[in-house]
Amino acid sequence: MAVLASQARSGLRQGCLARQDLAGQATAGHDATAARSYFMESLDIARRTHDDFNIARALWGLAFVDYSAGDREAGDMAGKAAIDLARATGDPVLLGECLVAYGLAADDLLARKAIYQEALAVTRRSGDRINTAWSHNNLADSLLGDDDQEAELYHLKQAQAIFRELGAPQPEPVGNLGWVHLRRGDFGAANAAFTEALHKCERIHDRRIASYVILGFACNAAAQREWGRAACLFGFANAELEHCGMSWPQRERTHGDRARADVNRQLGGRI
Repeated sequence: MAVLASQARSGLRQGCLARQDLAGQATAGHDATAARSYFMESLDIARRTHDDFNIARALWGLAFVDYSAGDREAGDMAGKAAIDLARATGDPVLLGECLVAYGLAADDLLARKAIYQEALAVTRRSGDRINTAWSHNNLADSLLGDDDQEAELYHLKQAQAIFRELGAPQPEPVGNLGWVHLRRGDFGAANAAFTEALHKCERIHDRRIASYVILGFACNAAAQREWGRAACLFGFANAELEHCGMSWPQRERTHGDRARADVNRQLGGRI
């Protein structure tokens, strides 16, 4: 009987992991509905077997999916539950993963900064280089509304360096660098950064991040009073994001709304 019970638990754990893999593929393919379904199935199996490690992993997956779909409240709840479980397991790698996912769903800017500062410390201690890079990038993203542009640039450069070291260059740090240049009024540097980020998106077929980059191009055009070009780019960015079934994150929504208002005033329409 003990052998049968062990085999049953092993089979359930494999089913849990298989659903997490499917959820990851669906997330990469921007199918939020499928991703959420697979994460929920994984969560149900992990709870049946009292597997706190995989409960936490399923919860942080749900936090990311809910955040991307615009349901920040659900993402916040799932993320907090994941972190509580990760702390209880004492696994620093798991805690780092959960912190990185939860920070995306945090509404409060000060709380988000604190989350990524902790994530940076935890992932450095655990040696989780990929999530150290994401912590640098996301902490810089949280600082984009501050006046400390040197800190933003430091964290973005650290993220880029680690991603290059791992052979996995990502578009997000380069795109965030474009927003820094745009805030400084360096439109040429912003355009160059957004162009590099878009090329990286094309290579990895990431339409979600591409939509954020195209929004950056639109805001850059609006800042230079290229109203017609900006209007076209806003439409393109919206179409790309809608194709992914996602919603605009807070920062992109705020910047986009301001620039769209300028374009609408100039063109006498609504985009």
